[in-house]
Amino acid sequence: MVLLAIVVFLAGMLVWGSIGKLETLVKGAAVIEGGNAVAYVAEDDASDIEAGQVLRTDAGEYTVTSISQKPVRLAPGTDEYLLHAGDFEEGDWVYEVSFDAQGAADGTYECKVVTDSVTPLSFVMN
Repeated sequence: MVLLAIVVFLAGMLVWGSIGKLETLVKGAAVIEGGNAVAYVAEDDASDIEAGQVLRTDAGEYTVTSISQKPVRLAPGTDEYLLHAGDFEEGDWVYEVSFDAQGAADGTYECKVVTDSVTPLSFVMN
């Protein structure tokens, strides 16, 4: 009985290791208005983001099209939910990340950019 449990456990780990995903995420906040979509990410996290990566919000999953070359300062009067969603404060320096969100509902969302994705089994094989 114990041997069967060990075999089932190992089989489950093998399946998870080969088809599961471990992702590295960068947190931010996104604003979608009339199909125009911009996400804001902290200055320290921006170097990992590139065009073509996946950006996820509650409204859906999108593709990053570009990231600004220089950071911008969040001005006084910035939407409070945007500050909350991105863990920002007024005056923080952030990078603007553009993404294609045609047909998405307008709003302010928490977002995550997937900067890396690996299968757990790749750790064992390398």
